[in-house]
Amino acid sequence: MVRIESEQKPLEVVDLNTRLLTHEFVGHAMNVTQNASDSILKSKPNQKVQQLLLSWQINTAKQLKKFGFQPSPQVSMVDVWTYALKADNFFDTYKNENLNEQQQQIIKSATSDNLMRIQKIASSVKSKKDYIALSDFIEKQAAKSPFKTIDFDRMESVKDAYFKFKETPDDLAVETVGTLSEVVSNMGSKISYGSDLTRKQLQWETQLYLNEKGIDSIKIEQKIKEFQLQTERLINVAENAPELIDDALITFRQQMDPLFSGLNTSVSDAMLRLSEERLLIDGMIERERYAFDKMLQRERKILTEEAHTIVNDGVKNTMAELRSTIRTLALLGILFVIVILGLPFYAGYLLGKKKKK
Repeated sequence: MVRIESEQKPLEVVDLNTRLLTHEFVGHAMNVTQNASDSILKSKPNQKVQQLLLSWQINTAKQLKKFGFQPSPQVSMVDVWTYALKADNFFDTYKNENLNEQQQQIIKSATSDNLMRIQKIASSVKSKKDYIALSDFIEKQAAKSPFKTIDFDRMESVKDAYFKFKETPDDLAVETVGTLSEVVSNMGSKISYGSDLTRKQLQWETQLYLNEKGIDSIKIEQKIKEFQLQTERLINVAENAPELIDDALITFRQQMDPLFSGLNTSVSDAMLRLSEERLLIDGMIERERYAFDKMLQRERKILTEEAHTIVNDGVKNTMAELRSTIRTLALLGILFVIVILGLPFYAGYLLGKKKKK
């Protein structure tokens, strides 16, 4: 009986190191971006600058979350590297009359720091020759579709172009996603990063919306105080001039409607964005599962082919051994018959020869 076991194929050491370093870079890059943005926001710049900085943080978070945790460590690194280069190129030529020279330098320093860090990671896991070739490939990809606005457009993965560059067939593009523990670890890192960032991203999205509506400086506490103030005025009117209560109620409603309408809209929009984030996470999980299922199907096919080969080889070897055994037995049988039949004649010959003497 032939027993065949499917062994989980772990990631190569270089791929595992690439994955860990890319995950570490994602967290570092987000911190660098947030720190640079916060340092400018502390000086209370105008609304246009605030909107730019919030958009920068939001889009950086989205891109890093999207590309930093893919099944293939090499693809993750290449996509993140491409993003970092495109962001750095964008701010290298970006001109905004609302930004002063110091603020532009802070932003450019952050994007350059992120770019140099991912380049250092790539050089540590690639040979010098491979690094130079990969760097040239990424520069061409970044130049092919540069960011044109602060929204960073919608960057697509360079995965297909990368596999073409590596001359890798689709069925061999991802040879393994790693062992079960490695897959779970990658998924855990993605969920952990997304969970930690969701709260901040929701806050940035809400602040950006309020800022665009011109009410970014109004806090919830201020809304409550204003409501209390208007209520006290209404009570005073009711106590001191009851005949004016109808007009006061109309004025009160007119003053309160815009106040809470804006708050309600911002909360609704924030909830909608949170729902979109959940859908994005669901999509990432679905893509991970699809990649894992595809890998299992390919491994199952290879295993089946190997099983057929083993069985066929076993049958061939068994038949060859059987034929060899039959030939040996036939030869021994023939020799046995010759001995049995020839022995009496030979004995008679020897006996006759002895009598003649």
